[in-house]
Amino acid sequence: FSSGLIAETLSGVLGKRSSVDRSSPQEAKLRRESIAEMVERPVHLANVGEHADTILGVAEALEETSGVTATETMGQCLWRHRDASALQGEEFRDIVEDVTWVEGSAEASSWTVVSSCTTVFRELTRERGGRMTAKTWGKAMELMKGNPIIRPKVNRNDVHRVFHREAMREVRERGQQQAGDGGFAIGISRFLALLLDMAELMQVHAFM
Repeated sequence: FSSGLIAETLSGVLGKRSSVDRSSPQEAKLRRESIAEMVERPVHLANVGEHADTILGVAEALEETSGVTATETMGQCLWRHRDASALQGEEFRDIVEDVTWVEGSAEASSWTVVSSCTTVFRELTRERGGRMTAKTWGKAMELMKGNPIIRPKVNRNDVHRVFHREAMREVRERGQQQAGDGGFAIGISRFLALLLDMAELMQVHAFM
């Protein structure tokens, strides 16, 4: 979503709440000024808790107008800011790294994007005990280039750069040692993270 659309939606959500407020005219004026200020200034991640109901209201309003589920919107926000210091605690790791939001509003079935990617990962890493090296990641990208929409968008430098970034992130978080001559290796969660990184760089939806 563009910053303009988010600001407009936020203003609408806060405006509706203000309209049902039975405060005095002076208090109502102060509230409107506060709303205008909130629309213009970013909310620091460390202070999200005090604005949680408003943030959820914006996500739900965007779902009504765009069809993008609130779950996907919140998931993307967490994903984009996963390196923020406020989200580095061990207690946040599972929810921040949960990428099931890419399923969007698809109806429940035995096949999902995440399960399909997991199957590909297991097949490619079967001989390495479920660990993916840079070479194997390259093979995965070659498979994805079978998609005619994705093929012209793949940048070789991006392929190598995002793998190194995710591998180093895993080293920092897990304390992993180098995987012999093959260099660093990653697990399934980092593989899914790589796919999201590449989707963002190629400017395609992760569903693809």
